[in-house]
Amino acid sequence: MSVLSIINQANGFSLNDEASFVANGGYAFECPFADGTNVFVAGYIHPDFVPFFKSHGRQALQTDDQTRRIRFLPHLKTMEERQDAVHVMFVKWCQEPSIVAVAGCLKKWRNEHYQVFDPNGDVCLLVERCCSGMLGVRQYGCHLNAYLVKDDQMHMWIAKRSKSKQTYPGMLDNIVGGNLSLFQSPFVDPAFSSFMVLLTGGLTAGLTPLQVMQKECVEEASFPQDIISTIQPVSMISFFSNIADRGLLPESEFVFDVFVPDGFQPVPLDGEVESFELMPIDKVLKCIQQGLFMPASALVVIDFMIRHGLMTAENQIDYMDIVSSIHRHLSFPCLRVTSA
Repeated sequence: MSVLSIINQANGFSLNDEASFVANGGYAFECPFADGTNVFVAGYIHPDFVPFFKSHGRQALQTDDQTRRIRFLPHLKTMEERQDAVHVMFVKWCQEPSIVAVAGCLKKWRNEHYQVFDPNGDVCLLVERCCSGMLGVRQYGCHLNAYLVKDDQMHMWIAKRSKSKQTYPGMLDNIVGGNLSLFQSPFVDPAFSSFMVLLTGGLTAGLTPLQVMQKECVEEASFPQDIISTIQPVSMISFFSNIADRGLLPESEFVFDVFVPDGFQPVPLDGEVESFELMPIDKVLKCIQQGLFMPASALVVIDFMIRHGLMTAENQIDYMDIVSSIHRHLSFPCLRVTSA
């Protein structure tokens, strides 16, 4: 499979698809700013999910068929009231077999929450991670490329995901990766309407994406501190997935590089990785083209190869499309990172 075909699979909701969606009256999720003064479009609703918002979402959201907007009920005045209402709604949906049969993502409750940012960069809503695609809101992650030159050839450390992972089990991955999400307190039952969030992994905890990555390096691969201190933020990729049982997923990934010495050996620590393998870069590319990588990680490696001159206009006929496609324009507000 060509490199561009792999990228297009990740971009399952293309720019043409988005234009058609808007032109043909696709439904959008409308959310108030954090201060409640205005509203904005925070995501697109997959057509398969719209009937559920109409039939089972009325305790939190209302559907306007004229404007093609799904928005919060007007009596929900504060951010806390809105996120409690949508949280309870999704908990109830998990108990509805007819909904779960279509939205299989509801079987994968994480007790983690994505932050939704308004156009001012303020957090205006928290959404359970497994439900985020049902509202179509933007998601964020971070990925690390660990590389070295051995026998005059670029090599990269690659992880094999645990077979128990909820998404992409057993597939190849970057050496370390993580979602920029908040973690719900483990002692809070998700059936309760009010929930507490432990600020131990998200940006509002005072952690930048680089600091999240440094933390993940210890937890996922037992990195020593002297290597962690040399990790460099280098890039960002974005893409827009369309996954049948998860919804429309706009994603942005912070990308980091680290040069590691020959003899470095990552060790799985938290159970999310089955094993690590040091691969020549040409083998890595073959694995990508064979569809063995999870989509986001494949795009991260492609970005690495472009930046290091391994993928160029001389060896890729689709080079210009490849470069632009891993930086897919996303129409929704994004987070604004400030130093911790």
